[in-house]
Amino acid sequence: MSDQTSEVEEAREIIKVRRISANPNAANEKKNEEAEAEKARQVALEKRLRRQQYFLGVAILIFFLLGLRALGCFSAQPSQVASTPVSSPPPFPSPASDQARASQNDVASPEFRRLFTAAPGATQELPPSASPNASRSPSAFSPTLDDLRVVRIATWNLEPFDFSKVNDASTGEKIARLLQEFDVVAVQGIRSKNRAVLEALVYLIARQGGEYDYIASTPTAANSVSAIFYNAQTIIVDAESVLDVFDARGRLSKPVLAANFRPNAVAPESSFTFQIINIQLQGDETDGETLVDLLATLKKRAGGFGLAEDDILVAGDFGVPIQKIKGVEKIADAATLHQDQATDVLGGFSENLLFDSVATVEYVERFGVVDLAEYFDISDAEVPTIARGRPVWGDFSVYEGGDPRFFSTEEKK
Repeated sequence: MSDQTSEVEEAREIIKVRRISANPNAANEKKNEEAEAEKARQVALEKRLRRQQYFLGVAILIFFLLGLRALGCFSAQPSQVASTPVSSPPPFPSPASDQARASQNDVASPEFRRLFTAAPGATQELPPSASPNASRSPSAFSPTLDDLRVVRIATWNLEPFDFSKVNDASTGEKIARLLQEFDVVAVQGIRSKNRAVLEALVYLIARQGGEYDYIASTPTAANSVSAIFYNAQTIIVDAESVLDVFDARGRLSKPVLAANFRPNAVAPESSFTFQIINIQLQGDETDGETLVDLLATLKKRAGGFGLAEDDILVAGDFGVPIQKIKGVEKIADAATLHQDQATDVLGGFSENLLFDSVATVEYVERFGVVDLAEYFDISDAEVPTIARGRPVWGDFSVYEGGDPRFFSTEEKK
C-alpha cells in the first residue's frame, strides 16, 4: 500500500516538474498578480490622501479670507490705480482767454480769421519762441489728450517730387516720416506718368510702421499728378466721392482732386465729414474767379456718406497769399489757417487751407507750419533737396459741429 502511495506522489511530482518546464513563468504569475493588486491599492490610497489635503487647504484659505474681511481688510470702494507721473498736456484755453489770444494771433478766433474784415495791423506779432503757432519741431507733434479728438489736415507742395526723391533713401525716408504726422495731407508738385511713385511712397511709410493709403488724380499730358494721403487707421474715404475736376475754360493748369473723408474715432452719425479739394494755382488774375466757380460747382455735388456736405476745405498752393487773389473776396465767410506764415524756402505765403468760417466750426483754432530744417535737424541748404514748400496743418474736431466740451473749463478740471 505504501509502495503504491509513494508511486502516486512520485507521479504527481513528475507531472508538476513537467508543467514548470513547459511554462517557466507560471510559478511567478500568481506573485505578479498579487504585486499588481497591492500597487493598485497603494495608488488609490495616495489619491484619497491628496484629495483630502486639497479640500483641507481650500477650507483653510476660505476661513482665512473670511477672517480678513471681518477685520475690515477689504473695501467696497474701487481702488485707485497708481500711475507713473507723466507730463501734463497743454491746458485747455478758456473763453476768458479768447480776447487775449486774438490780440496775439490772427487765426485765434473767427473774427480774426476772416479774410477781408480784419483791419491791417490789428494783430500784434510775437517772437517765434513765444508764438503759440510757431513752426513745429518733432516734439510739438507729441499726442495729448485733446489730440485724440481732432483730425489733423495738412497741405504740402513737394515740388518737384518724382522717383529721384523716392530712390534717394535719405530723402524718401524723411518725406515718409513727416507725412505720418498728419491724418490727411493734400500733396502737390508730383511729377509722374503713372501712380508708381505714390505706391513707392506708401511702401516707405509701411516700412516705417505706418498704415497709409492715397487717392490721386489722373496724370496730365505734362505728367503732373495731385494726391491726397490719409492714415488708413484713423480716416475713412468715400470712394464714390473721388473725382478729377476739369475746367472747361482751361483756367486750371494743374490737376485738381476732390474727395470726401471722415474720421473713424466716433460713430458715423456724430463724425465730422468734410470734402478736401487739392488745388495748385499759379497766382494769375483769373484764379479768384476760378475758385468761386469751382466752389459753386462742387457744393452742388459734394454729397458724401449720404450727406449734403457743407464743410469744404480747399487745400493747396494758391501761388500767392490768398488775400491777394483778385476776386476771391466773392467767397462768403472765407477763412484761412494763416495770413503771414512763410510756407516755402523763399519766404512765400502761398500754401494754405481755405474754408467757410461759419460752416466749418469744427476748426479748433490750432495750426502750424513745419520748419523742415528744425524738424529733420538739417541745415537750411539741405531743405530744398526735400521740398521747396513747408507743410501747413490745422486741427479739426472729430465731431460734426465741433465738440462743445473741447474748450470747456469743467473738463479742464
